[in-house]
Amino acid sequence: MGRLLSSRDRFGGMRARRAVVKTRLVRIGTKGMPAARAHLRYIQRDGVTREGTPGELYSAERDTADGKAFLQRCDGDRHQFRFIVSAEDGSEYPDLTPVKLTVAIPPDLAEALASYAALYKETYQQEETVAELVPAMLRAFLESDRGFAKARATSQAR
Repeated sequence: MGRLLSSRDRFGGMRARRAVVKTRLVRIGTKGMPAARAHLRYIQRDGVTREGTPGELYSAERDTADGKAFLQRCDGDRHQFRFIVSAEDGSEYPDLTPVKLTVAIPPDLAEALASYAALYKETYQQEETVAELVPAMLRAFLESDRGFAKARATSQAR
């Protein structure tokens, strides 16, 4: 089977990533459902994703799962298996914690950004706030500035 899968794409090995999987058997005991509820709240807390949004539950069949239904199914269970899956090279990732930046902009620029957000919604049928659009706009601007890229590469090489 491995030979069949690897023969389909000669570049598959280059995209492959190793992961570390930690497994923990948790005895629910007398704590029961309150402990399971607390664990789900921990998983779904704010700031879990790169964008700072809450963590999401998923199941083997779907990309989303209902936490309440899960708790109902496991009511009365004596044990839970908990898994943590991490990329092996995760420690090499740059810090992706968002940094809040507050700036004052002229009214005409604020109006232009609001118009841009409205046009974005009309074009893509997806509403994004100006605050959500500005980081992508700034990244695109910086990536398109060849002089800045060259100067930055030179200073990082030192």
